[in-house]
Amino acid sequence: MPAIPKIPETLEEYQIIIKYLQSKTIPNDIQQDPTKKSNFIRHCKKFEVDENNFLYVKPIMKDGITLEKRCVIPKYDEEIRALILEHFHDQANHREYHKTFFAISEKHIGITQEEVRTYVNQCNTCIITTSIKKKTDMKNVISTAPCQHIQIDLIDFQDFAKVNNDFAWLLTCICVFSKFLIAVSMKNKEASTVATHLIKDVFKVFGPPMIIQSDNGKEFVARIITEICEALNITIRHGRPRHPQSQGQIERLNQTVGHGFTKLLWNQSNQLQRKDWINVIDMFVMSYNSTVHKAHGCTPHEAIFGWKMHCVYDTPDFSRTIATSETSTSKTITATSKITVFETTTSETITDKAAMEQCISHMLKIHQSINASLEKYREKLGCNNVHRKKMANNTIKTGTEVAIALDHNMNQQTHKRKLQPTFSERGVFKSLKSNNHTAIVEVNGKDVQIPVKRSYFHQDVAT
Repeated sequence: MPAIPKIPETLEEYQIIIKYLQSKTIPNDIQQDPTKKSNFIRHCKKFEVDENNFLYVKPIMKDGITLEKRCVIPKYDEEIRALILEHFHDQANHREYHKTFFAISEKHIGITQEEVRTYVNQCNTCIITTSIKKKTDMKNVISTAPCQHIQIDLIDFQDFAKVNNDFAWLLTCICVFSKFLIAVSMKNKEASTVATHLIKDVFKVFGPPMIIQSDNGKEFVARIITEICEALNITIRHGRPRHPQSQGQIERLNQTVGHGFTKLLWNQSNQLQRKDWINVIDMFVMSYNSTVHKAHGCTPHEAIFGWKMHCVYDTPDFSRTIATSETSTSKTITATSKITVFETTTSETITDKAAMEQCISHMLKIHQSINASLEKYREKLGCNNVHRKKMANNTIKTGTEVAIALDHNMNQQTHKRKLQPTFSERGVFKSLKSNNHTAIVEVNGKDVQIPVKRSYFHQDVAT
């Protein structure tokens, strides 16, 4: 992999590179120095410029595939940097910082991981919807191909049916191999309704899986579900009663869905939480399936189909003003990233059969890569299960702003609350009691004791 070129830090550096690429003009102060002149030319050749005077890092080859050229984001342009961060985080379902950074770095260069982390940690919507539940040890479920093994479950939204056209349930389905999400809204959870949506929204599109895994809800153990599985030669597995960890992937996905809906429905300007989840379900599913998954390093859509989803998060349109001449004449331009799927040297003459063979070969490479990544991820989870330690909360400095969950407790009722911010109060950390399990936080001028053991406060809020 070629080294990452140095990004222009000033407008002058940006203009000099563009001028050389367009007219081979070398700055006067280095024309007489062969070494500096050679270094300058070599540096400029790492870039290319489009018709709008926008810089890109040249595309490279990886595993026989031409990766997309990446748009250069200059360090001096704070406005465009803020616009990109907002586009890939705020408008993309408030993804975690590493997923936000991955999405940005696929098509842009110049924004650092630390810059993205700081932006996400300061996002108020993300702060108030952070989970307070702890991870538990997990048993790995192994699948080696797409749609062989799926897990299904229902999310209860009955409390919000009136504002969602009487839709009260959400059927969620995840492919264990690719992590691809299918979500279907339903007005009831009768077994016949579940069976109808499984056939129309899952089996008809992806084909019947080899294994379906669910809990012991009566809608999943009903005769109609059993008969359909027998007719389609599907093995159905049910988890242990009252043990949701048996189907941990779908249970964890349901948590992600709940947090995603809460973020999308949070009105930051009015500080109000909407409940009309039916209006954001499609947006959330598209965002989830087009976001890289940490288990295998691909997007679920790419893991299923072999190419990345074309969506608004991947093709941002933005305008900016840069000086294009020595007289500082301004010109407004628009840059749009473009999608590259496969490299074909003879795209005009390639036959359908050859194109199909190339597509199949590419997909096999992706599936092999995913299987290798999943194996490493399972090993990592095994190590984490053995060596998992609690985060050291006593590293918080006095005066640090924190978000806390005063109205949460550890009973099942508050754990099952939906479409509500978790960390509803803000305060200032003052001290940690001698037992290291209780923090003193100032909230609205009063000192409040917050149990550290239960992680009721969020320590990643930037001051």
